[in-house]
Amino acid sequence: MNQIFNIIKIKSFFILAIIGSFAIKVISKVGFFSIFFYRSMSSIFSKPFYFRNTFDVINYAFIRGLPIVALAGFFVGGVIALQSYNGLSRFNAQDSIPAMIAISFARELGPVVAGFTLCGSIGASMAAELSGMVVNNQINAMRMLLVNPFKFLIVPNIIACLIVLPFLTFITDIIGFLGGFVVCVNMLNFSESQYINNAFNILKASDVIFGLVKSLFFGLAISILSCYHGYNSNNNALGIGKATISAVTTSSAAILIINYFLTAILF
Repeated sequence: MNQIFNIIKIKSFFILAIIGSFAIKVISKVGFFSIFFYRSMSSIFSKPFYFRNTFDVINYAFIRGLPIVALAGFFVGGVIALQSYNGLSRFNAQDSIPAMIAISFARELGPVVAGFTLCGSIGASMAAELSGMVVNNQINAMRMLLVNPFKFLIVPNIIACLIVLPFLTFITDIIGFLGGFVVCVNMLNFSESQYINNAFNILKASDVIFGLVKSLFFGLAISILSCYHGYNSNNNALGIGKATISAVTTSSAAILIINYFLTAILF
């Protein structure tokens, strides 16, 4: 009996040790990220401001993200039109399809599609670039030259994402609406005026603003998380791949989580 009790006791201590080790890792990760977030935000409002770096990132992010956003938005709009018709026609409510497409893109799909696009292309690029600089000791060299890496590297990425993502979101809204227009007019027997009038009679300016506000939060999350994983990557070649994967996965999860809470708050 004592032997059984001792075995249970040892297993209990082992389980508690695993739980404690996991809790310590989680708390340390949260602490490191909180410090990184604070340093990044405080660096935005301090001098100097590297305009050239920021403009280069904006230009790169916009040019690289625009084709993917346009392609995704157009076909998502077409798919929504077809799927909505399949469901709403059962209730003779197919006239609501244009309004559904417009509202869905303005409030939800525009920022989410643009956010995932920016996350998979620009976020991954940011993480890979920073982790490559860690491997090559370029960040340490910047510190030795008294150049603040947060001001020179992190801040331009944050500002660029905050500027580019709302533009990409608005473009996604327009092209998604256009994709629905093409499908509805050519396949679902809508007239051009009927589609446009049905959409804009329901769509409000607040719907578009709501989506743009979401995109600002998404842009901040993508830039911070991508830079965090790249800046704190392991000092080897394997660290570059891990940083890139971590940046994309955590940014994607952050978009979904933030999207839910913003929708619940601003519904």
